[in-house]
Amino acid sequence: MLKVILGTLTSVFLAIISVTIFYWKDAKFDPSTQQMYVYLLIFPCVISIVLLTPYFILKWYKYQKNKKLAAKEHAEQQQVSENSGKEIEIEHIQFQIFTSSIETAFGQNDEIIHQLINIKTPSLDEFLENNKEDKAFSYRVTTVDREHFNQKESHDLKPIQQRIIALMSNELKKNIELLTLITKHLRLSALFYDGELAYKYRMHPLWTNPDIKVADDPEEKQPLQVYRLDHICIHLIFSDLLLHVWDEAITDQIVSHFLEDLGLIHQQIKTEYHYWGANNAYFEWIKLLQKTQNQVHQVSFILVIDSEIDQDILTSRYWDNENYVPAEFMSSCCIAATSVNIENLDAIKNLHIYPDASNIKHALIALDISDLEQFQHEKPFVFIPDNITKPITIEKISNNFKQSPIAQYHHLYTQNSLGDTRHLIEIYTFMLGMHTSKDSYSFIYSLALPSVQVIFGPIQPEDVINQPVL
Repeated sequence: MLKVILGTLTSVFLAIISVTIFYWKDAKFDPSTQQMYVYLLIFPCVISIVLLTPYFILKWYKYQKNKKLAAKEHAEQQQVSENSGKEIEIEHIQFQIFTSSIETAFGQNDEIIHQLINIKTPSLDEFLENNKEDKAFSYRVTTVDREHFNQKESHDLKPIQQRIIALMSNELKKNIELLTLITKHLRLSALFYDGELAYKYRMHPLWTNPDIKVADDPEEKQPLQVYRLDHICIHLIFSDLLLHVWDEAITDQIVSHFLEDLGLIHQQIKTEYHYWGANNAYFEWIKLLQKTQNQVHQVSFILVIDSEIDQDILTSRYWDNENYVPAEFMSSCCIAATSVNIENLDAIKNLHIYPDASNIKHALIALDISDLEQFQHEKPFVFIPDNITKPITIEKISNNFKQSPIAQYHHLYTQNSLGDTRHLIEIYTFMLGMHTSKDSYSFIYSLALPSVQVIFGPIQPEDVINQPVL
């Protein structure tokens, strides 16, 4: 600051004195003492002050701004220090997870996590072409190709609809053991709590067929008292690209037939469809979970399917991006409120959601897990779906973990594993986060909802208790 003032004064004085003296000499003017005092001293000072006024105003503005910021930081530090020893009360949503499954071109479940760490590249797709009529790159789930091609022979549907149905059917088959156990519990619940539904079960072909051993089950003659479960809700989550082309009647038929073949009656089946895009998927997902947490007499089976493995879709994408890489994934999970108890089915993980936590530290304190041993290791356990090509994105993500023992090397970024098919990237990441080891914690964080903290935790001994029969 002193250099600027001295430099300005020196320059102005030299310039004005030089011009004034040369003018007087050329005009042969003999100035008086008062004139010399005014023109050679006061006038240069006034000009210097005028020139320096904007600089002084700017310096004053910056000083005031820094003073306010310093006061704010001091207040925040003081508040943090006051709260450091206190339990912070924030909204807490909790579920128990009975099963989860996810499959992509990288493999299934924890195989995907290993491939993410090793960075797997897309493969040439035998059935897709790029805009140069060469084989295109894609992340195709090849395990459903046979079922997809069988769909082509049996349904008059668009290729993308056939592909989604093949993925959905494959995911249902993976969960047949889980759905069988839920079906049995729903039947026992109906037999004990609901006379009308009990009659329908006794008339159901599966339970009246003399060739099926379950028809002689003593539970049929003397119903057991079990936890009251009224229905199973099947949530089907698709990309909003299918909103105007998807035939829900066909999906209803597939799901209903699958569950009814297991012995479930349609009165205990609810089906809900959700079509979400990149702009609202995570918001709607958290809202759905908030809505589900208080439904203590139902179990939710959630299917999340997305695919762009389709030539028509790929051709349209090439207009905007010649290097577009399509992908697909199928995933599912079965969740319920913490009070729900299903016969012969144990939860594998706890899900904790803090919808309004300013940073992860508050959630760690609330769960009392600030000193986990896994924080000392380098193995990643924080799943992040955001695009980190911009430095400001990394900075914002880091700020969420700034006051915690979680470091940047604990982060695992999932976006590239779905190529350019990212309509449901946050939900895909959410599903993937369930597949760490049973005794460890994993975290989900996205700038799509920066105040939402998601934690998957192991089942604690105090969670394994006898649930009341309702």
